Amino acid sequence: MADTRGCTQCGNCLITCPLFRATRREEYSPKAKQDLLELGAQGAMGLDWEKVVTLSGRCVSCERCLRACSRKLSVPEALSRARAKNPRWQQYFWREWVKRGAHLWPLAARLSSLAPKGVLPEGLRVMHNAAEAMNALPERPAWFALADDTPQTAQGVDVVFFGGCTAGRLRPAWVRKTESTLRAMGANLKPSTGFVCCGGTYEHAGMIDSALEAAKGNLDYWRSLGRPKVAVICASCMHSLAHYPALEGLMDKEEGEAWKKAITPLSTFLVGAKVTRTEHAPQRYAYHSPCHWGAKDPDMAWLKSALPGLAKGKTLCCGFGGVFKMMDPLLSKELAAQCWSGFAKIEGQKDLPVLTGCSGCTMQLNAHAPEGGAALHWLDVWQA
Repeated sequence: MADTRGCTQCGNCLITCPLFRATRREEYSPKAKQDLLELGAQGAMGLDWEKVVTLSGRCVSCERCLRACSRKLSVPEALSRARAKNPRWQQYFWREWVKRGAHLWPLAARLSSLAPKGVLPEGLRVMHNAAEAMNALPERPAWFALADDTPQTAQGVDVVFFGGCTAGRLRPAWVRKTESTLRAMGANLKPSTGFVCCGGTYEHAGMIDSALEAAKGNLDYWRSLGRPKVAVICASCMHSLAHYPALEGLMDKEEGEAWKKAITPLSTFLVGAKVTRTEHAPQRYAYHSPCHWGAKDPDMAWLKSALPGLAKGKTLCCGFGGVFKMMDPLLSKELAAQCWSGFAKIEGQKDLPVLTGCSGCTMQLNAHAPEGGAALHWLDVWQA
């Protein structure tokens, strides 16, 4: 849980905040948001609480401010509490969008090809691009794969796959490849049908009850399987799952430690495996490190060894950010554009293919890709 003591105005968070770096607007900085939210909650004279939440809501929930802050203040946590006190229609829309996404997301993707994008206002055009990005990308030739004689590093280990909303609803190939990979490594694969959304997006939106409901459902299912290892392919899902022990009333300390040890990035299972590179693998490729990996990105560490040629882009946020994409689509698009600009400047090389390890980042970067550009989850070019 974040420290609740006040901000010291040291300014460390300014260096890391994607929105402040993109806009140079002081009111978008984490320290300004902390002050606004604190004053608004206290009922300070002259402050309209709804306007405070609106302004402070310009946040991509990356938690870079938390990592930079000596007092461990988290603007996303503070915003979640503020939004919970001040619910709006966007929150209810978002809840239905996520809960009913198994039907709504594929439908939105199909309808995007019918909408006259050229006549839409810019804000709606951004959302149209997001719907278009939900469509499956053309299948790519594999770049790398498990060798036939690879050590079975997960031999006999009970594992269940947590794919998250995007994999289950829009990218069945990720599910198929993950399960095939785990079996090839000797894992005793458990059915994953009882998992639901990780709940992180509900928490960002201030829908604490929905977040707790999702977390409880996932934990109950994990318990019913005998508390196996949980293979995860999305940095944002991993971040939300790792937060479960901090949620009140879900588990005791012992089980919380067991849960944190159980949730494991898929790439970590592959450490020590023998990998072969195909003729289709590029000599160089760009990599986008998701904000939610923080300082340690296990996907990047594994890819460096398994698929030489990785060129890391500037550490820029893609702009997806919880509910930020819905709250301010134009600024979200601007952050994505800056991210793509960073890839273009890698060692002076243009048009490098881009890999990442987060479902949200993949969708966001594809929604705003320059002509000819595409962002791929590393599973898209993994053969299994």
